[in-house]
Amino acid sequence: MAQPAQQLRLNRNQIAAIVGNDPDAVRQFEALFAGLNGAITEIAIQVDQIAAAQAAAAAANAAADAANAAAESVTAATDLANSYPEGVSISATDAGASVTITISAHTRVYAGGTSVAVDGGVLTGLAYSTNYWIAYDQASRLGGAVTYVAYTTSQGNGVNNPDRHFVGAVVTPDAGGLDNDGIPSLPPGGVNPFVIDGGDIP
Repeated sequence: MAQPAQQLRLNRNQIAAIVGNDPDAVRQFEALFAGLNGAITEIAIQVDQIAAAQAAAAAANAAADAANAAAESVTAATDLANSYPEGVSISATDAGASVTITISAHTRVYAGGTSVAVDGGVLTGLAYSTNYWIAYDQASRLGGAVTYVAYTTSQGNGVNNPDRHFVGAVVTPDAGGLDNDGIPSLPPGGVNPFVIDGGDIP
């Protein structure tokens, strides 16, 4: 809130020095002077009102920006949760002392209708006879080169990993065993179960 407007003040001697000692002239001058002070007060009130309106508009814009950001965040999370890889293959191979998992290049299709090309990758030094879920994190969602990670628990995007892109799952072969093909994540963002030794990989 602005400070009250500073009123202009003149005493009788100052007024007389301006208009002389004629009573009518003094009264007219005082009336004009009072009107001037009134105008100053009115301007100050309008300035306060403008400042208040600007503050209210700024607060409304900030609230709208926050609401838009929240809506965009929800939309982005939904798009990722319901996304899936298209044209991906996952294979696990006995590399002699450990297992190598190979992920092919593919397209990531998001629920919002966009899609990006994602490079393939290779994960080495993995354990035999193990269920692995393959995923990568990418906030930009631009595709291209990504860093694949093999997890031993089911993966999906959530509060702790909002940018996680689940690619698929594979069971590595026994030592000396044949290659195993994995199962990709299927729309909308989940992988079909498959059973190994009586256990489901969701």
